Amino acid sequence: MRTKKTGIFLFVFFFSSISLFSQEEIGKIFTNIEADSLYGSVIDSYIMNTDSLIMLLNETHQKAMFSLKDNNFLIAGDSRKIIFPAEAKISAEMEMRVLSKIKVLELIAKGRKDQVVFENRKAVFSVSNGEFTLELSWPCPPYCD
Repeated sequence: MRTKKTGIFLFVFFFSSISLFSQEEIGKIFTNIEADSLYGSVIDSYIMNTDSLIMLLNETHQKAMFSLKDNNFLIAGDSRKIIFPAEAKISAEMEMRVLSKIKVLELIAKGRKDQVVFENRKAVFSVSNGEFTLELSWPCPPYCD
C-alpha cells in the first residue's frame, strides 16, 4: 500500500514539476534546526495530513497561499481562490502568505512524513514536514500575482 501511495505522489510531484519548471519559485527549504536558529520557535501551528494537502494543491497551478490567524487556517490558490475550507471567505485586505506550489511539493518530497505543519513564528510563516521547513514566503497583498 505504501508503495502505491509513493508512486502516486511521485507522479503528481513530477507532473507538477514539469508544468511549473519555468515559474519563479517562492520559498526556501531549510532544516528544522536552521529554521529554528534563523526564525525562532513556533508560536502557533495547524497540522494537516500530507495526502490531503497534495489533493488540495491540485486545485491551483502556481501558487499556494496560507493564513493562520486566531485559530483559523485557510489555503488559497492562484488569484486568492479559496481552496480550504471551501466555505471560507477572505477580504481583499486580509494578508495571506504566498509560496510556490512546487516548493511546497518539494518540501513534502524531502520530508517524507504523513503530516504537514503550518506554523507562525515571531516574524514569519513556515511550513514543515519531517526534518525540513519551508520559509521565505511573500505577503499577499501586495505580492499576489
